[in-house]
Amino acid sequence: MKRKLITISIFFVLVTVAFAMAYPDITSFSYSYFFIADPPIAELLASSNPNSHALAYYKIGEEKQTKYIKTLFNNPGDPHIISNFQFYTMSLYSIKMNAMRKISGLEPNKRIDMRDVDTTIIEFYRDWAITEGYLVETK
Repeated sequence: MKRKLITISIFFVLVTVAFAMAYPDITSFSYSYFFIADPPIAELLASSNPNSHALAYYKIGEEKQTKYIKTLFNNPGDPHIISNFQFYTMSLYSIKMNAMRKISGLEPNKRIDMRDVDTTIIEFYRDWAITEGYLVETK
């Protein structure tokens, strides 16, 4: 039974990838991220595709790239929901705030929700970035 379940799971993954490769406009799936070398963060940010931005923000957090903190605070409450399978149903807000969590090493006083924007979390990380000198306080 276990072997049959594994076989079905592998088949499902292969069919999904094949479909996504055949119809990229329908699935919003960019298989190039997984089968070709990762594009640089700057190239991903230059794209107009929110899925590319999601990958860029994720990479910024994973690599703790402090030079992109200002970019994370350009529209930090962006509610766009991502449709590719790596970040499925996550908002750009949650990906940005998780990147800030990884960069700062600080946990906010609330859980970062995948969809709903919480301005107190944005302010928490904005205050940290100002204190550390990554952002300039605006009046």
